Amino acid sequence: MLLATSVVSAMEHLRIGAYLAAIREDEGASEALGVNTFKYKMLAMVVSSFLTGLGGTFYAFYLFSLQPNAVFGIPLSVEIIIRAIVGGAGTVLGPILGAFILSPLAELSRWYFAEAGWAGAHLIAYGVLLVAVVRFCPRAPTPCSAAGSPGSRRREPAAARGGRCQPGVRRPAGRAGSVALR
Repeated sequence: MLLATSVVSAMEHLRIGAYLAAIREDEGASEALGVNTFKYKMLAMVVSSFLTGLGGTFYAFYLFSLQPNAVFGIPLSVEIIIRAIVGGAGTVLGPILGAFILSPLAELSRWYFAEAGWAGAHLIAYGVLLVAVVRFCPRAPTPCSAAGSPGSRRREPAAARGGRCQPGVRRPAGRAGSVALR
Protein backbone atom coordinates (compact mmCIF):
# COMPACT_ATOMS: atom_id res chain seq x y z
CA MET A 1 0.00 0.00 0.00
CA LEU A 2 2.87 2.35 0.77
CA LEU A 3 4.45 1.59 -2.60
CA ALA A 4 1.23 2.33 -4.48
CA THR A 5 0.63 5.54 -2.53
CA SER A 6 4.18 6.75 -3.09
CA VAL A 7 4.02 5.96 -6.84
CA VAL A 8 0.74 7.86 -7.21
CA SER A 9 2.01 10.76 -5.12
CA ALA A 10 5.19 10.97 -7.19
CA MET A 11 3.17 10.91 -10.41
CA GLU A 12 0.95 13.70 -9.11
CA HIS A 13 3.93 15.99 -8.47
CA LEU A 14 5.63 15.32 -11.81
CA ARG A 15 4.76 16.66 -15.24
CA ILE A 16 2.64 13.58 -15.95
CA GLY A 17 0.40 14.56 -13.03
CA ALA A 18 -0.21 17.98 -14.55
CA TYR A 19 -0.93 16.38 -17.92
CA LEU A 20 -3.37 13.88 -16.41
CA ALA A 21 -5.14 16.63 -14.46
CA ALA A 22 -5.46 18.67 -17.66
CA ILE A 23 -6.82 15.65 -19.52
CA ARG A 24 -9.32 15.00 -16.71
CA GLU A 25 -10.57 18.59 -16.75
CA ASP A 26 -10.79 19.11 -20.52
CA GLU A 27 -9.35 16.55 -22.90
CA GLY A 28 -9.93 18.62 -26.01
CA ALA A 29 -8.22 21.70 -24.60
CA SER A 30 -5.21 19.74 -23.37
CA GLU A 31 -4.90 18.08 -26.77
CA ALA A 32 -5.08 21.49 -28.42
CA LEU A 33 -2.20 22.62 -26.20
CA GLY A 34 -0.04 19.77 -27.47
CA VAL A 35 -0.50 17.09 -24.82
CA ASN A 36 -0.48 13.61 -26.33
CA THR A 37 -3.67 12.48 -24.57
CA PHE A 38 -3.59 8.92 -25.89
CA LYS A 39 -0.04 8.41 -24.60
CA TYR A 40 -0.72 9.74 -21.12
CA LYS A 41 -4.07 7.99 -20.76
CA MET A 42 -2.41 4.73 -21.81
CA LEU A 43 0.43 5.33 -19.34
CA ALA A 44 -2.10 5.95 -16.56
CA MET A 45 -3.87 2.71 -17.49
CA VAL A 46 -0.58 0.76 -17.43
CA VAL A 47 0.40 2.12 -14.00
CA SER A 48 -3.11 1.46 -12.68
CA SER A 49 -3.10 -2.09 -14.03
CA PHE A 50 0.34 -2.77 -12.57
CA LEU A 51 -0.66 -1.53 -9.11
CA THR A 52 -3.95 -3.45 -9.25
CA GLY A 53 -2.12 -6.64 -10.23
CA LEU A 54 0.37 -6.11 -7.44
CA GLY A 55 -2.46 -5.65 -4.94
CA GLY A 56 -4.21 -8.75 -6.30
CA THR A 57 -1.02 -10.75 -5.85
CA PHE A 58 -0.81 -9.83 -2.18
CA TYR A 59 -4.54 -10.50 -1.75
CA ALA A 60 -4.11 -13.98 -3.25
CA PHE A 61 -1.17 -14.61 -0.94
CA TYR A 62 -3.32 -13.51 2.00
CA LEU A 63 -6.23 -15.82 1.08
CA PHE A 64 -4.05 -18.78 -0.09
CA SER A 65 -6.65 -19.62 -2.74
CA LEU A 66 -8.83 -17.65 -5.09
CA GLN A 67 -12.42 -18.50 -5.83
CA PRO A 68 -14.57 -16.52 -8.28
CA ASN A 69 -17.35 -15.79 -5.79
CA ALA A 70 -14.85 -14.44 -3.23
CA VAL A 71 -12.80 -12.30 -5.61
CA PHE A 72 -15.23 -11.17 -8.28
CA GLY A 73 -18.41 -10.89 -6.24
CA ILE A 74 -20.58 -7.81 -6.08
CA PRO A 75 -20.14 -7.20 -2.32
CA LEU A 76 -16.34 -6.96 -2.52
CA SER A 77 -16.50 -4.76 -5.62
CA VAL A 78 -18.97 -2.40 -3.93
CA GLU A 79 -16.81 -2.20 -0.80
CA ILE A 80 -13.69 -1.33 -2.81
CA ILE A 81 -15.43 1.33 -4.89
CA ILE A 82 -17.28 2.97 -2.02
CA ARG A 83 -14.09 3.31 0.04
CA ALA A 84 -12.45 5.32 -2.71
CA ILE A 85 -15.55 7.47 -3.24
CA VAL A 86 -16.16 8.21 0.44
CA GLY A 87 -12.50 9.07 1.04
CA GLY A 88 -12.33 11.31 -2.00
CA ALA A 89 -11.89 10.00 -5.50
CA GLY A 90 -9.12 11.69 -7.44
CA THR A 91 -6.94 12.27 -4.39
CA VAL A 92 -3.88 10.39 -3.25
CA LEU A 93 -4.94 9.75 0.33
CA GLY A 94 -8.70 9.52 -0.35
CA PRO A 95 -8.95 5.73 -0.69
CA ILE A 96 -6.83 5.26 2.44
CA LEU A 97 -9.02 7.67 4.41
CA GLY A 98 -12.14 5.94 3.09
CA ALA A 99 -10.78 2.57 4.19
CA PHE A 100 -10.04 3.88 7.69
CA ILE A 101 -13.55 5.30 7.93
CA LEU A 102 -15.49 2.43 6.40
CA SER A 103 -13.64 -0.68 7.64
CA PRO A 104 -14.84 -0.38 11.25
CA LEU A 105 -18.23 0.83 10.05
CA ALA A 106 -18.53 -2.19 7.74
CA GLU A 107 -17.74 -4.67 10.49
CA LEU A 108 -20.12 -3.01 12.94
CA SER A 109 -22.96 -2.89 10.43
CA ARG A 110 -22.33 -6.49 9.35
CA TRP A 111 -22.42 -7.61 12.99
CA TYR A 112 -25.46 -5.46 13.86
CA PHE A 113 -27.56 -6.61 10.90
CA ALA A 114 -26.53 -10.27 11.40
CA GLU A 115 -27.63 -10.08 15.05
CA ALA A 116 -30.99 -8.69 13.96
CA GLY A 117 -31.40 -11.53 11.44
CA TRP A 118 -30.95 -9.31 8.38
CA ALA A 119 -27.91 -10.89 6.74
CA GLY A 120 -26.85 -8.84 3.73
CA ALA A 121 -28.65 -5.67 4.83
CA HIS A 122 -25.28 -3.94 5.24
CA LEU A 123 -25.15 -3.77 1.43
CA ILE A 124 -28.32 -1.68 1.47
CA ALA A 125 -26.68 0.61 4.02
CA TYR A 126 -23.64 0.86 1.69
CA GLY A 127 -25.91 1.81 -1.20
CA VAL A 128 -27.63 4.51 0.82
CA LEU A 129 -24.26 5.82 2.00
CA LEU A 130 -22.93 5.88 -1.57
CA VAL A 131 -25.96 7.82 -2.84
CA ALA A 132 -25.73 10.26 0.08
CA VAL A 133 -22.02 10.91 -0.45
CA VAL A 134 -22.37 11.39 -4.19
CA ARG A 135 -25.39 13.64 -3.74
CA PHE A 136 -24.39 15.78 -0.77
CA CYS A 137 -20.58 15.54 -0.54
CA PRO A 138 -19.23 15.03 -4.07
CA ARG A 139 -15.76 16.16 -3.01
CA ALA A 140 -15.55 14.20 0.23
CA PRO A 141 -13.68 14.45 2.68
CA THR A 142 -13.48 18.20 2.09
CA PRO A 143 -16.34 20.15 3.60
CA CYS A 144 -19.65 19.46 1.92
CA SER A 145 -20.14 22.53 -0.21
CA ALA A 146 -21.70 23.35 -3.49
CA ALA A 147 -19.57 24.62 -6.36
CA GLY A 148 -18.86 28.28 -6.05
CA SER A 149 -18.96 28.48 -2.27
CA PRO A 150 -16.00 29.95 -0.40
CA GLY A 151 -13.06 27.58 -0.43
CA SER A 152 -14.09 25.67 -3.53
CA ARG A 153 -11.74 25.61 -6.47
CA ARG A 154 -14.39 25.88 -9.16
CA ARG A 155 -16.56 28.89 -9.64
CA GLU A 156 -20.06 28.92 -11.05
CA PRO A 157 -20.46 30.46 -14.48
CA ALA A 158 -21.56 34.08 -14.47
CA ALA A 159 -24.92 33.08 -15.95
CA ALA A 160 -25.60 30.84 -12.95
CA ARG A 161 -24.91 33.77 -10.62
CA GLY A 162 -27.37 35.96 -12.47
CA GLY A 163 -24.79 37.39 -14.86
CA ARG A 164 -22.87 39.22 -12.13
CA CYS A 165 -19.10 39.31 -12.01
CA GLN A 166 -17.22 37.97 -9.04
CA PRO A 167 -16.44 40.60 -6.42
CA GLY A 168 -13.22 42.42 -7.20
CA VAL A 169 -13.19 41.37 -10.88
CA ARG A 170 -13.38 44.26 -13.32
CA ARG A 171 -15.00 43.91 -16.71
CA PRO A 172 -13.01 45.09 -19.72
CA ALA A 173 -13.96 48.45 -21.13
CA GLY A 174 -16.07 48.34 -24.27
CA ARG A 175 -19.39 46.89 -25.19
CA ALA A 176 -21.20 44.74 -22.69
CA GLY A 177 -20.32 41.09 -23.23
CA SER A 178 -17.31 41.85 -25.41
CA VAL A 179 -14.03 40.21 -24.65
CA ALA A 180 -10.82 42.19 -24.65
CA LEU A 181 -7.96 40.27 -26.25
CA ARG A 182 -4.47 41.25 -25.27
